[in-house]
Amino acid sequence: NLLAISAVKGECDAEPKFCATGYVELYRFDSSNPPHRPFTLIPKKKNSKYGNIVQESERKRDGNVFGLHVILSGDGSIICISGFDFDKNSGKNSGFVKVYNVTELFYPHCIVDKARGIGNGNCRDYEPYYSAACGYDGSDCEPPKIAENYPECLVHDPNLISDGTCYDKLPYNTQKCGFDGGDCSKYSHVERYPDCMVSTPTKVGDGKC
Repeated sequence: NLLAISAVKGECDAEPKFCATGYVELYRFDSSNPPHRPFTLIPKKKNSKYGNIVQESERKRDGNVFGLHVILSGDGSIICISGFDFDKNSGKNSGFVKVYNVTELFYPHCIVDKARGIGNGNCRDYEPYYSAACGYDGSDCEPPKIAENYPECLVHDPNLISDGTCYDKLPYNTQKCGFDGGDCSKYSHVERYPDCMVSTPTKVGDGKC
């Protein structure tokens, strides 16, 4: 259910003018995605030293035309990316094909509304951003800790449990965490949605996302 798309600037991929350009994006189709977003953009993994080779910004570093062609393996585990390496000084140019495990470059099972927020330096300590599938917000957050008195409650900041304020976010406001240690109300059914249970039913369909 993965779709890989690459793009390069048209004026940069042919003689007489070559210039550094190109990026690759990965999307996942899932029937549970919102109707307006059947294909969800998959977040990129970022290396502390350089970022991620599939980003357009990396072309300033490597000087390549990157992403002329992109192919995914049948099971979606391998991605092949072609490009062109040119040397302005020597004039020696050569094509290349690079092969990666998809998990080297992306979080393929991380489905979030704002994929570019993963790994941006700001910790979102709530699900789905704060999950193993999303690398705990792309390593912006520390790994989870066990909350006192709730052995199955794994959260970013255990001090928020039972602090007197309802943190109405997952995983804090869950049964495993005692509904934020008693700070939040227990789940109630939402009218018209029999399978939907939340702490504040009035927020469902109130016109605010």
